[in-house]
Amino acid sequence: MLSSGLTIPIERQISKAGAVKSFSDTLSKGVRARPVFDATPVPYALFALQLVRSGYTGPIVTLRRTSDNAETAFYPRPSGYLSRAEIMGWAGTSELRVKIWHDQMGAHDALQTITAQQPVFDWSGGEPMIYNVNLPTSLGLQNALSFARNLGGVSVAVVGDGTTGIAETLDIASFRAGSGNSQFSLRAQSGKWGAFLRRINNGNFALPVSTKATTGTGWTSAIMEADLANNAPRVTVDGVTTTRDSFDAALTSDEDATDAPRIGASPDGGAAWFGFIRAVGFFRKAFSSSERAAVGAALDYLKPRSANRYLACWGDSLTQGGYPAYLATMMGSYRYVYDGGVGGESIASIRARQAADVYYNARINLLEGGRNGFKTLTATEIEADMALMVAHVVGGRFLVGAVTPFANDPATGSGADTPDDTAKRLALNALRQSSYGDRYVDPMPYFASASNGSAEDLADIAAGWIPRSLRSDGGHLNAAGQMAKARAYRDKLISLGW
Repeated sequence: MLSSGLTIPIERQISKAGAVKSFSDTLSKGVRARPVFDATPVPYALFALQLVRSGYTGPIVTLRRTSDNAETAFYPRPSGYLSRAEIMGWAGTSELRVKIWHDQMGAHDALQTITAQQPVFDWSGGEPMIYNVNLPTSLGLQNALSFARNLGGVSVAVVGDGTTGIAETLDIASFRAGSGNSQFSLRAQSGKWGAFLRRINNGNFALPVSTKATTGTGWTSAIMEADLANNAPRVTVDGVTTTRDSFDAALTSDEDATDAPRIGASPDGGAAWFGFIRAVGFFRKAFSSSERAAVGAALDYLKPRSANRYLACWGDSLTQGGYPAYLATMMGSYRYVYDGGVGGESIASIRARQAADVYYNARINLLEGGRNGFKTLTATEIEADMALMVAHVVGGRFLVGAVTPFANDPATGSGADTPDDTAKRLALNALRQSSYGDRYVDPMPYFASASNGSAEDLADIAAGWIPRSLRSDGGHLNAAGQMAKARAYRDKLISLGW
């Protein structure tokens, strides 16, 4: 759906057999979005990609179709959710950009009229999100948010993805007080959320003051508060609160007006950022502990279902177009599986692609490699690259697959592994099993179980080969073999609770 040159790795590449189904389009009758912000302090402005507050009857987003610049406002269905079928049917093959994210409090829509600065609306996964990749896009709220000392506090709450490489320039929601004298931001930086207050006094900048809490893997809820009465910043990430004693300088009485807040950029706008957002709320107060808990619960409700359980399968032709599709089907509608297999690649090439992918190396990674170049590389060389792939996985959730054998294939003329090759492969797999323990996956027992029981299959099993009923050549799998391999990964994922 992208037409502007952005490289968007998100589930646009989901396996075809695991076709995306929208949560909102598969709801059972009677299931409705909960107005979760009815139970929180009253927001100043509130943005979400589903209905989250009672009484709001307006649209959720106004989108622009880049193919012809047509614009349409999309309203929630009676369930309170947007309709993926309606939006994606209108989009066709075009990219969608967000012109307006409508305020569910009704007064402060977030708007961007400059088309090149409109963030992307993406629904290639199971639930919608606002997305950007390293471009200066933002949405500016209409009208200013008062930032006076006597207000007592201001807060920003967000549901976002803080481990996808959200750029160090991202102020995910921010505003500025007193003709630029103070800047107040909730920022995601280097995989952490932080609260920032920057003062400008006669041209002198104080260093930003921050409190940071490490994010969970994937989507997190973050709340940033400026307790102005007590001159203290506070940040809460997934329910864990960190408080700093004070900002480096208190606000003064002349700082009683602000520029309009912005979503996705500093108050000046124009900052490039990289990340995903599903909800943002602005509040004209700091929270009590019970209020903070209520806001956190509302944000947690808005996290994408199972988004932290996305799967990324890395490998060569033994992965490409194969078991990831079957695994997606087995894992259900909300387990999105990225097929990162590229035929002919060495493990070094696979490792380089995985290292460069800031979205998928923050998910559950299923790692394979080493078959191409197997006869020339040493086991130590192969496993050095595998260790680097493991090290690139943000959050530490990974599985490492065994190197599987190749038998003689008369149809293609490919030769079987020699006895030396077999000994080397078994030694390499023993090293993987020793290194990675319960993260190691050997599909060979699953291949044996999926055999058709023929004499040929039984002979292959006895010789240490993949049964020929599961192969399309000496080592590549047919549909039955891919399904057996997917079962091996599925059972391991289930056993680990992933």
